[in-house]
Amino acid sequence: AFRLKRAFPKAGEAISAQSTLDAVDAVMPAIELLDSRYEAGCGATRLDQLADHLGNFGVIVGNELPDWRVRN
Repeated sequence: AFRLKRAFPKAGEAISAQSTLDAVDAVMPAIELLDSRYEAGCGATRLDQLADHLGNFGVIVGNELPDWRVRN
């Protein structure tokens, strides 16, 4: 997961690898939890899936990685 420190991109800002990295405030490991209230799950209609948050039940976000810029 990423937390941005500012709006990205700024109006008129050219998007580059460096401008993207500069906009990131923190990086954390994250796991998305999937579930559906519909028996058909992914077989439900698109509108039903949308109403069900496309199967998103939640997210678990870990601690910030302080050295994320130097990890390979």
